[in-house]
Amino acid sequence: MRGRKLNKPMKNTLSLALALLGLSLTSAHAANSPYVGVSLGYLVDAEESYFTIRAGMELAQQAPADLPNRFSHNLEIELGYIDLSKGPVDFDITPLFLNYRGESHGLGFVPYFGAGIGFAIVDLADNFYGYSDDDAVFAAQAFAGLKYNFTPAVSASLGARYIWIDDAKIAGLTADLGDDIGIEASFSFRF
Repeated sequence: MRGRKLNKPMKNTLSLALALLGLSLTSAHAANSPYVGVSLGYLVDAEESYFTIRAGMELAQQAPADLPNRFSHNLEIELGYIDLSKGPVDFDITPLFLNYRGESHGLGFVPYFGAGIGFAIVDLADNFYGYSDDDAVFAAQAFAGLKYNFTPAVSASLGARYIWIDDAKIAGLTADLGDDIGIEASFSFRF
C-alpha cells in the first residue's frame, strides 16, 4: 500500500462514505438542539404553490413507558410566501407564524403535528398603472404529517396544512382570502 495513490472514483466514494458515517454518528443531542427547515407545497383551492422556511427549538421531551420513541414539544418561527399573481397584477401573501410543533423522535417514520398563529402581509401591485397597496391581517394554521428521520439530525416529511387568513382591505376593497388546504414536502436539519 505504501506509495499507492487512490484514483478519483475511489476518493469520491471514500469521501461520500465518511460524510455519511459522520451524519449517522450524530449524537442524540441533535434532538435537543435548534433546527431549520424548508418546505414546498401546493394550495388545493388557490391552485398555487407556496414556500416556507422555519427555525425552531425543542422546549421539552418526554419518554413515557407507553411510547416507543421520545416525544418532543417545539416552538418555531415560520415565514412563508404565496404568489397569487395574475396578468399585470402582482398579488402575494407573506405569512409569519409562531408555531407549536409536536413530534416523535427515533429513526424511520414518525408522526408530527402542530398549529400556529401570526399575521400575513397581503400585497397588491398593478405594474401597468404603478399602483400598490398592502395590509397586515391575522392568520392561523394547523398541520400534520409523517416525517422520516434519516438520522437524529436530518429528516424529510410529507404532510398537510390548513391555513386561514383574515379579510384584507386592499385598494378600498375587502379581499376575502379565507382558508385553504396545502399538501407539502419538507426537509429539516437539527444542529
